[in-house]
Amino acid sequence: MMERIRTWGNGAVERALGSFRRVRPPRAGWHAPLIKKTIVTAVILAALYWGVTSVVAYITAPRLEMTMSPVVGRIAVVAEPAKVEPIQRKVTYTGSVSPFQEVTVYPRWEGWVEEFKLYEGDRVEQGRAIARLDRGEIGAALQKATATAAATERERPVMEAEIEALKASLVAHHAALRETQANLVFWERDMQRVKVLFDRGAIAAVAYDEGKKQYESAVARVAEHEARIKLVEAKLVEAQARLAAVGERIKAAQAEAEQVKTRFSYTTIEAPISGRVAKRHIYAGILVKPGMPIVDLQDLSRVRVQAKVAESDLLFVRVGTEAIVRMPALPEGQRERRVRVTTVFPQLDPVSRTATVEILLDNPGELIKPDMYAIVDLVLERKEKTLVIPRQAILDGPDGKPMVYVTDAVTATARPVKLGIAESERVEVVEGLKEGEMVVAKGQRSLSEGAEVNVVPRL
Repeated sequence: MMERIRTWGNGAVERALGSFRRVRPPRAGWHAPLIKKTIVTAVILAALYWGVTSVVAYITAPRLEMTMSPVVGRIAVVAEPAKVEPIQRKVTYTGSVSPFQEVTVYPRWEGWVEEFKLYEGDRVEQGRAIARLDRGEIGAALQKATATAAATERERPVMEAEIEALKASLVAHHAALRETQANLVFWERDMQRVKVLFDRGAIAAVAYDEGKKQYESAVARVAEHEARIKLVEAKLVEAQARLAAVGERIKAAQAEAEQVKTRFSYTTIEAPISGRVAKRHIYAGILVKPGMPIVDLQDLSRVRVQAKVAESDLLFVRVGTEAIVRMPALPEGQRERRVRVTTVFPQLDPVSRTATVEILLDNPGELIKPDMYAIVDLVLERKEKTLVIPRQAILDGPDGKPMVYVTDAVTATARPVKLGIAESERVEVVEGLKEGEMVVAKGQRSLSEGAEVNVVPRL
């Protein structure tokens, strides 16, 4: 069949070329379309001939089956030994870069912006003032509250001194009371003695009256000191109450002063983190209120690389899993980082059935920018010593299972194999091969069981 097609094709091409050769040179007034038509016809016939012969050659070509007879003559192949080497299984995902920290700064007090000099890209340190609001009214309120608190505080020592004086007076009155009570006891006994003598007629009435007078005077002095003690005690209670009230007023004044001081501090807006200005939302001279954004800050000393990992791979990913992060936009020599997974988010996306895996990267020089494109390779499995062969050596056997051709440099023998971890260019062989056996890595698709081979070096 191939011979007939070739004969027909050769004849068609020859006829087309003969027609072209018979075309005479153009005469005056003779047009060129005939020449063009002849050339186009020849090209079409040649293309048709090539296509038909290629299809027939493919259809009639021998298939790679282990039961076929060997191809006549030696077949040039490239063979490589099965080696014991490390191999790893990894999956690749695209990732996105975000800052380690990102904060939007808001004002905590309403006011006119008096000073704001930051621009995008400026670096600020934590605690540095990034904006200042007008302090006129709040400054006056702070002065008033501070003065009130100070004046109230000055009342305390006065009240404390008064209380101490009352306490001292109370002590003195108690001492005097004890003395008058002792005198009363003396005169009471003396009165009893004088009364006995008077009743017996041993003394005159004048002596009796004098003793009675002394006794009554002692009773009066005791009553007087007791009344004074009660008065001082009442004053002391009143003074202590006034001191307590002063203490409450002092606390209230101090609290008010602290509140005003806090509100005053809100007029200075400070950076909550160290980082760079990603976006500014205001400018000097406008009125800002709580909840109105001032500036966006980003901490780029480290960055977060996040990738959405399929649920089928999550079983093999945990904190500490080896990862390779590549960022094509970085300069040569800084595009690839070998790191470890730092966080595996527990919640899956119910739509995509993926979970976020996060990797923290140090970012010296802040070359890595937010939203940069990243490629994340996750090493799911690694073996340090296992038998590996080139991946291109693997063929599908008649039963659909993997096989290779093993050669002794003379003939090729089909060998079914059981595979394990696969990389882009290598694959692990779990069963079917031994270390050092030569497998056909190139030219194996032209082989059949027992085919004679000629092993040539890899180009």
